[in-house]
Order: sequence, then structure tokens, then C-alpha cells
Amino acid sequence: MRDGTGLGARAKTGKGFTRARRGACETRVKSEMKRGIDGLFGVEDSGIKGMCTYESVAELLLIWMVGLLCGLEDPEQVQMFAKGQMKWLRRFMPFEQGIPSVSTLKRILCLIEPKHFAELVAAHSELWAQGHDPQTQGNAGDLAIDGKCLRGASKKKEEHKGLYTLNVAAHRTGVMFSHAIVQEKSNEITAIPELLKLLDIKGATVTIDAAGTQVKIADQIIAQQGQYLLALKGNQGTLCQDVGLYCADPSVLPADTHSDTSFGHGRIEERTARVYEDLDWLKKIHPQWSHIQAIVRVEGCVTDKKNGKTTIETRYYISSQKGTAEDLGKKARRHWTVEKNHWILDVIFREDTSRYQKNAAINLSLLRKMTLNLLLLQRPPEDSKDKEKPRRFKIMRYKAHNDEAYREALLAPVL
Repeated sequence: MRDGTGLGARAKTGKGFTRARRGACETRVKSEMKRGIDGLFGVEDSGIKGMCTYESVAELLLIWMVGLLCGLEDPEQVQMFAKGQMKWLRRFMPFEQGIPSVSTLKRILCLIEPKHFAELVAAHSELWAQGHDPQTQGNAGDLAIDGKCLRGASKKKEEHKGLYTLNVAAHRTGVMFSHAIVQEKSNEITAIPELLKLLDIKGATVTIDAAGTQVKIADQIIAQQGQYLLALKGNQGTLCQDVGLYCADPSVLPADTHSDTSFGHGRIEERTARVYEDLDWLKKIHPQWSHIQAIVRVEGCVTDKKNGKTTIETRYYISSQKGTAEDLGKKARRHWTVEKNHWILDVIFREDTSRYQKNAAINLSLLRKMTLNLLLLQRPPEDSKDKEKPRRFKIMRYKAHNDEAYREALLAPVL
């Protein structure tokens, strides 16, 4: 059995957690490394009520992760695949009781405490992200925060109500490493501050959509020595309207402008970012936003190459730091990293169709994110020139299903 830095490490470590908690955790991480893969998921078997016929929780969760990694979503499929891969699985864990029943695979998702499991996934995902992207070592890196509805676990015909997860993703790598549960989308406003408390954002820029554009959230980011870039809509009184009128005034000149063009998916997209820094007027009208140093206006012009139709969309952001139009425009665009991951979870991992409820829905969502992270670690960052590694997740999962060596390489961070 292989020793490693698997999820047996219970402590919260990594660049996203507060520095005060990190030092004490590192000693525990090193000591628990010796436990090997039996401590992979940091869940004590003795603490799970109802696990009377199958002893190893780590084996059960490893089976789920391997199944998800190989493109299997249904517990019957996961169990059948595990039976066929028994010899391979026993290279990492004993599986003395063989492969568990389908009902046991379902039951374990209900019995694990989601909050504890989420902390473990967060801690180790951050460690993986550090090793994958040297540019973010030593600091938090830029982060995107966004909420996602688990529609299959929510009641039908209740828009914006149900089970939501609030996720944090690194801008460059896309790795998702923090997770909070909210019961309604409106509760994101109260959940974001609690999530921020767990993150070491010193020197990082935090991007949030308009739902998170709140004075208290902005003040907390500054208090934690981070910077913010927040989207503007009509949820902050006249702030968005005032910013739009100011930027539309032809007598007002931007401090910097940057344009770029991209091609893909049958479209041509031209983006122009403008930065405005003369904001004395704004601080007089909206004194509660005392930290604003720049307004960012991003105009996107998208042309469909097939029919020639052109659509124009203008978005506004407030920033707590000054910067070039290229840099701030890029940060605004990279917020889509977390939203793209949500699309992948729904379309590739079929999360929206999953009908699991309560604890099972949350724990399975965490396993999907963990699996997605393993795939992301095998892909180069978006701005990397490395074109050899595969970028299509369906192909990666299909290859993992058929190639044991490739599957083991994907699982290397947890084995």
C-alpha cells in the first residue's frame, strides 16, 4: 500500500486558509501522511453510524471517485466497473470485503458529515493547486466566487429556492477549493462573508458577481488585505446607473483602454475594456464605497459567423485597486472560470440530473468537484503554451476508463 499525502490529512492547510491556522496544521499533516491511503478521506469509520457490514469508508469513497473519474454517474455502473477493476484497486487498498453492494455505495453518501468532508476537500485541493501553478505559490492568487444550484436536489417550480453551493475557484487553474452550503440564492449574501473568513486572500483579487456586490463584503475583503473586482447591476441603489451615465459622457476620458479579439464556437468576439480613475464625484454620492479606486467598463461585441448577427453587451465593475485596462479586463473575464466549471459539472458530470437529496447531494457534489480538480491538474493553465495535454474532459474521462496507467496518473495526488 502506498504512502502519500492523501486526504487523511484532517487539518485545513494551503494558501486559502488563514495563516494563524496553517502552522499548527502542517505538523498534523506530516504525521498523518504516515497513515497512508487508509486515511485518504479523513473520515473515521467508527464515527459513521449504520456502517455495520462494510468497514472501510475510504474504500467506498475511492470507488466513487474512480467511477466519476471514468465517466460513470450511476451507482450500479460504478459498482460494476469496480468489480472489473478489483485487481487494480487492490494495488492501493486491501478491499478485504470485496466490492460493496449498490445500497452501501448509496448509503455512505448519506452518512458522511458534509461540513467536515468539505473542509478536507478544500484543504487538499488548495495544496494541489499550489503545486500545479507555480505563479500562485506564496500567495492566494486571484479567486472567483459564485453560487450554483443543485437543481436535482431542489424542489421543482421554485425558482431561486433549493440547495445551493457557494464555490471558490482559482482564476488561472480553475481548481475549486472551497465550498459552502446555502438553502436559497438570496442567502449567498450572508454566506460569502463566512466563506471569506476561511480564505487567506492577502494580495489576491476576489471577483464576485452582482449578488455579492455588497458594502460589508467589500469592506471585509479590504480588511483581510485583499482586493476586489465586483460586478455592478441594479441591486445597489443608483450606483450602477450613476456609473453608466458617467462612462457614457463623451467629455469623460478613460485613464486606459485595451481591446482584444477572440475566435471560437462560430463566433467573433471583440472586447474593449476602459478604466476610469477620476472618482471624487462617486465617493461624494456613494460615500459607503470608500475603497473604490477604479471603474471598469467592458463592452463585448459578438458576431455570429453563420448569420452575421451582432450583439453588444456592456458590463460595469468597481475595483478597489488601480490597474491597466488589459489587466483589470482580464480579471473580469477570468471570473468566468468558476462559471465554466459549473457548466462542466452540469453538462459533463450531469450534476443537474442527479436526484440525490440532502447530505447525499452535497457529498456527491464534493466528489464531483474533487474529480474535476484532478482533471484540471492534468490540463495546462488557460494561458499556457503547453498544447500536448488533452483539454477535453470527455476524452480525459474516456481515456481514464480504458487506460489504467492514465487513470493512476490522474489519481496520483490522492494515492
